[in-house]
Amino acid sequence: MSAHTKQASIRTWTWLAAATLLLFAVPCSGADNSAIFVGGGTLCVDTLRFALCTSAPCTIDESDPNSAICECVVASGANWGKIPCEDRGPRGAALHSFFTPVRAGAPLNLKALVCDNRPQWASCIDAPCTVDPGDPTKATCTCGIATSTPWHTFGGK
Repeated sequence: MSAHTKQASIRTWTWLAAATLLLFAVPCSGADNSAIFVGGGTLCVDTLRFALCTSAPCTIDESDPNSAICECVVASGANWGKIPCEDRGPRGAALHSFFTPVRAGAPLNLKALVCDNRPQWASCIDAPCTVDPGDPTKATCTCGIATSTPWHTFGGK
């Protein structure tokens, strides 16, 4: 990884960490106070339900080699993505996948990883998902396949 790429990555993750800390200082009373713009996206204070795919197992979609099917968990609360906060709520069984910095630490104790040697990975931010009708704690998401390296995740153990 080049020094410039590493510095940009550190800046992005630093901004996300700072936004997470600010999250607890932001009142939930109004729409203007419920979003923090950081790292090219928006950290929303509270979303009723969204899919969390940080550690999800994924497989290449047999009908579309540019997509992955990921088995994610349904979460709620603070989350980061590029869809505006007011458009993030679930619509029936349909919802989107976002990242939550709150669940990256305890109790899951997920580790940040930088992966230089993986040619493909599932990019699930803002991906469309469907809640499992038999288990509302799970969702299946269709994520794009990305090929950029290095890539970063909080999904490590």
